Amino acid sequence: MGMLDGLDVTSDVVSDEKDTLGGGYLLESGVYDMLIEMAYFDKSKGGAKCLNISCKGDNDTNFRQTIYFTNKAGKAYYERDGKKHTLPGYNQLNALSLLSVGKEFKDLDTEEKMVNVYDYDQKKEVPMAKEVAMSLIGGKIKLGITKTIENKNTLQGNAYKPTNDKRTFNEINKVFRQSDGLTVTEIKAQVTTPEFLSKWVAEWDGKDNDKFKEIAGAPAAQGSTGAPTPSASSLFTGEEAK
Repeated sequence: MGMLDGLDVTSDVVSDEKDTLGGGYLLESGVYDMLIEMAYFDKSKGGAKCLNISCKGDNDTNFRQTIYFTNKAGKAYYERDGKKHTLPGYNQLNALSLLSVGKEFKDLDTEEKMVNVYDYDQKKEVPMAKEVAMSLIGGKIKLGITKTIENKNTLQGNAYKPTNDKRTFNEINKVFRQSDGLTVTEIKAQVTTPEFLSKWVAEWDGKDNDKFKEIAGAPAAQGSTGAPTPSASSLFTGEEAK
């Protein structure tokens, strides 16, 4: 059974994809043309499903992100006021899929492949069998990426709590079609001018998305801003899983 099999995003589930402006090696906030080099599925320890994407841009720019598209129960939606709404991660991946290869995310073709994945225990990349979204490989996309700053969380007792150390990372804020800069919302509305792209650039280009808040009495954590980033070129081992 594949990771997309049985994904419940039927007609009674409302998509909340909208054009809104939200309040290692890191990219500055901006719009980047990217080529999707790898996209493989995984699960959290709690059971939430995610897609790990790896992209390459101009001047050997590399970008990677893990995007969760279900909750721990495997549902790609939440319920509010008696209505079902797709999760933000699902909306983002659906936009990525539609705007890069013209397919709904739930309809992507997948295959099991051997993929080099960073192992935190061994502190290196090791080959693992993963389900790969083959339809996305080679897709071209324009990504609105922010450099985000937030409180770093550490395990304190049985729960992760924020500290007064900062964590800085890149994340996708908005997805645009590479050919014309249009969003999913604009395309559905038959808009031909990329109006939201201009608004996004005015809001975010070169600006940090600073979410850090000083917490009274919180401890200072030690460590780097994140795990080492495996090279995008080594993600495929060139062998199919047996």
